Amino acid sequence: MIACEWQVAEVDTEQGSICVASTHLESNANESQRAAQFDILVNAVGDVGPNLTAVIGGG
Repeated sequence: MIACEWQVAEVDTEQGSICVASTHLESNANESQRAAQFDILVNAVGDVGPNLTAVIGGG
């Protein structure tokens, strides 16, 4: 698996908590590798905030 990096956090706002993720998927990965990286990220978001609105951003 080609490495990817991310940070996931629950953030309190005036309207309630949200889950925020910042990610960098490997640019040299092929389509199936990037899909696997994104699946791992989505699972991490679900672990932090399974019932929260999620915002995922990155480059």
